[in-house]
Amino acid sequence: MTNPITPPLTFEPLNLETCRANRQWCKKEITKRLMLLLLEYTRSKPLPFMAHIEPFGPGPPRPPPQSAPEPSIYTIFSNISDSVLRNTDKSTWTLARDSAASDAANDTAQSYSFSAQAERPAALFYCARSFFDFDLSSIPASKTIASATLSLTTTGPYAHTISIQKGTQNIPSTVNDFQAFTGALFLNKTTSIGLNIITLNAAAITYLQSVLISTAKLCVREYNFDYLDVAPTALFGRVGLYYSDTPTDADKPTLTITTD
Repeated sequence: MTNPITPPLTFEPLNLETCRANRQWCKKEITKRLMLLLLEYTRSKPLPFMAHIEPFGPGPPRPPPQSAPEPSIYTIFSNISDSVLRNTDKSTWTLARDSAASDAANDTAQSYSFSAQAERPAALFYCARSFFDFDLSSIPASKTIASATLSLTTTGPYAHTISIQKGTQNIPSTVNDFQAFTGALFLNKTTSIGLNIITLNAAAITYLQSVLISTAKLCVREYNFDYLDVAPTALFGRVGLYYSDTPTDADKPTLTITTD
């Protein structure tokens, strides 16, 4: 760099007698001259501790601050293969609950009044379970699930407690999938009439994480009698639900997944 100060700095010699007579002025004059010399030197050759600084410039632009990534939210309707499997008119609770196959499998209903059922009208037993599957292929396997909810809309007129577990059903399900569920309870929830948004627990999150880019299967059962295996003694142990065949999107079973 060319020295920007021209001509080079020159100073008149200090008079010794003047300095003796006015020591304070002499100190200030010496300090001023040293500062001017230092300024001239740093303009032409920055000092080591100033080597990264551009003289008389603003310096390089700073990078913009990095903000935390926004979470991603995926809203997924149940596939049209969701279904309800039901046993009716069984003489014992064991026949209604534990049979390998159900009497019927329905995967075309828009809604059903006996989606999760464990009842005993008169002397006969009834048991029904619903199976749902959700296509998670839109969620990259590299994503980490932070939370998940299952939205179910009930048909009324009854509010009752349901349980949610991992499903193992075929797609589409058949009568032979009546026992197609396994593992830990994802939640038991007393439903209200209308929309129910159910927050799934850590066991459900672990399961959903394991099936990203694949298919999640869920089974919904009546909780107080079917899940706990207690023989019902009366009516009103049931919940009716809407299924994916309903034309109203707001009523469709919906899995909402939030990822980090």
